[in-house]
Amino acid sequence: MAKIVLEHHFDPEDRARDEFPLLPFYVAPGTGGLHVSYEVSHALSADKAGWEEGNIVDIGIFDPRGAAFPGGRGFRGWSGTARRAFTVGPAEATPGYLPGAIQAGTWHVLLGLYQLAPEGCDVRIVIRLQEGPEGLQEASAVPLPCPFDPVPVAVGPRWFRGDLHCHSHHSDGTAPLSDLVAAALAQGLDFLAVTEHNTVSHLPRLRAMGWAQRPAPTSRAPTGARPKGGRRGPLLLIPGVEVSTYHGHANLWPVTDWFDFRCWQDEQMRAVREAARRQGVLFSVNHPKED
Repeated sequence: MAKIVLEHHFDPEDRARDEFPLLPFYVAPGTGGLHVSYEVSHALSADKAGWEEGNIVDIGIFDPRGAAFPGGRGFRGWSGTARRAFTVGPAEATPGYLPGAIQAGTWHVLLGLYQLAPEGCDVRIVIRLQEGPEGLQEASAVPLPCPFDPVPVAVGPRWFRGDLHCHSHHSDGTAPLSDLVAAALAQGLDFLAVTEHNTVSHLPRLRAMGWAQRPAPTSRAPTGARPKGGRRGPLLLIPGVEVSTYHGHANLWPVTDWFDFRCWQDEQMRAVREAARRQGVLFSVNHPKED
């Protein structure tokens, strides 16, 4: 197993220039998986931002298909500070990350400089490259875009009950998707939008869970009054993402692919918003503040 070590020091001046630096590394042909871990000096958890001096550094990764803003096609995942280590392989990946081909070429570790101490921050990243069975990498496609083909909850206008903002262990939640869906079913919700922070690794699993609930082809669309304490039809699972920048958040639904979140200037956020509009995706600002 080959090992790559990346070490870098970041000052507040670096953050002012670029809040999302990319650190390149090379993956040789025949690699079947990546295991990435990282350490940060004087590390704080994200909930301490603005309250204590220290460093909060997020992490993600891009493959050789591209990492440029906006919309780097090589996006393979993001976990913020929710994890200190993750794995990406052809068939499986840590929640928050996308499985698929481990292509040879230049990959990039993506860092998010959420908060840096006045003296700066030392980051150490260890990447372990695993050999893989020949041919497996080429046969494994990254599962994006992931289609959204919903079944109507009911026919005609009426009130519906649901949740448009929740997280699972694919970002900073603690529960798997199955627990979120079970809770929504128990509460009699009509719809549930899962909006992970900056990642779309949940989309394939969410789509599979939605298909499992579909009525038989001969079933008629549900109509009429809601049964007491229940829904009219299958729970509508809406694929979403929460674009979470260090200056504000927004929910996007429904999404079939990743949206870039690496925004710290107004024109960058406008580019993401307009990309959503072109795709017919709703863009909703979360928890706005006066200042």
